[in-house]
Amino acid sequence: MFTISNLVRDNGLVLDLGSENKNEALKDMLRALAKAGKIEYVDTARLFRGLLQRERLGSTEIGQGVALPHLTHSVIVHPVVAIARFKDGVDWGSRSKTPAQMVFLVLTSSFGGERGSEISSRIVSLVKRHHVRNRLLMAEREQVVDVIRKEETTLFGPGEKRSPFRR
Repeated sequence: MFTISNLVRDNGLVLDLGSENKNEALKDMLRALAKAGKIEYVDTARLFRGLLQRERLGSTEIGQGVALPHLTHSVIVHPVVAIARFKDGVDWGSRSKTPAQMVFLVLTSSFGGERGSEISSRIVSLVKRHHVRNRLLMAEREQVVDVIRKEETTLFGPGEKRSPFRR
């Protein structure tokens, strides 16, 4: 069983960003993933377009100041999970007009075997808990993965030591 904490640690990032809007936030997250070698830089424009198309279908804001943009695409080899926190929040197009303070970007491969819906479901299970959201927002950037690991263990039991999708 994979864990979100291992996916973030092995194939993702935790970012504190000051983006002013949803489009800028998505671009900033994709650029940071490319800079860290988690995705190819040449693919960022294509991924951005795909994420915008997904957002046009309906906002990926899931409530309580959390957004979960996600995309399945052929340029992704291994699942990628990036977490961005926004001190002032970002308008994510929610009906409640509550700005997103935390964004989990999930990118998975379109070549089968990927667990995009399972990854998203586990994230939702974590962040629907008020105390988890608060701990994630208040933690030092370097501690976010540890917070997720502890909460995942409480909710789902112990997971794998490493992501099976390590890049």
